[in-house]
Amino acid sequence: MFYIKKRIYLFLLILFIPHLYSIDLDNQEIIDFFNEQIPKIMEENTLSGVVISIVNKDEIIFSKGYGFADIENHIIVDPDKTLFRAGSISKLFIWTAIMQLAEQGKINLNENVNTYLGENKIPDTFADPITIKHLMSHTPGFEDLVIGLFTKDELELKTLYDVIYENMPKRIRPSGEEISYSNYGANLAGFIVENVSAISFEQYIENNIFIPLKMYNSTFIQPLSRHMQDDLAIGYMLIDNEPVKQDFEICQGTPAGGISTTANDMARFLMAHLNSGILDGNKILNPE
Repeated sequence: MFYIKKRIYLFLLILFIPHLYSIDLDNQEIIDFFNEQIPKIMEENTLSGVVISIVNKDEIIFSKGYGFADIENHIIVDPDKTLFRAGSISKLFIWTAIMQLAEQGKINLNENVNTYLGENKIPDTFADPITIKHLMSHTPGFEDLVIGLFTKDELELKTLYDVIYENMPKRIRPSGEEISYSNYGANLAGFIVENVSAISFEQYIENNIFIPLKMYNSTFIQPLSRHMQDDLAIGYMLIDNEPVKQDFEICQGTPAGGISTTANDMARFLMAHLNSGILDGNKILNPE
């Protein structure tokens, strides 16, 4: 999450693949490089905290936190414990869930999304329907609506159903014609995961990705549960050259941007994908 000029950077998450095949790595050289460069970057850009996790195939070869997760209480960043709001990295979990359900024969990637939506359908504005594959490739043809995507008031948190149907964007071009980044399309895919699996999106990801991969410090639940709040990295706004604490920011449409996670949990997710869907003997996807 990079904010220019007046906002302190919240975090820098690096999931770095030196090579997909065998490679000789000098861990001390890696350590020395980041220990030299990260403090410089933090000073130049007024970062409060940085976390790094580097993987090579199925191994975390370096992970470290720099700076503070909480400036006032001098809590340092910990790659195992410190939770960050990872924004649109959340979408990778939607697509993984979709592919799991496709493997099970519960979703057809080329099927009209309306097949999975019950009574409330996406309008047939154009001749060709929107398919699951269009959602995954950001080509459904929706207009882009960003206003109202975030709130800091947990009482304003909408259900995913309301996010999908309360203010549905217009279809302004035929599906598959142009790539246009779509938070709505991602949330629609997350809603389909709910409908097909018959459990909440948050619970589906917990059961089918977080637990199998031992990502025990990750969640899509907003706001955070009490036991996770203490490990959350605090965001700051730089005001008159002083860091001012900011409230937890809720994403309206949890699937598109609601994840809170640690660097080393995300490293486990990456390693599973690099290793044909398997990590520590647990499979989240078939290799193909």
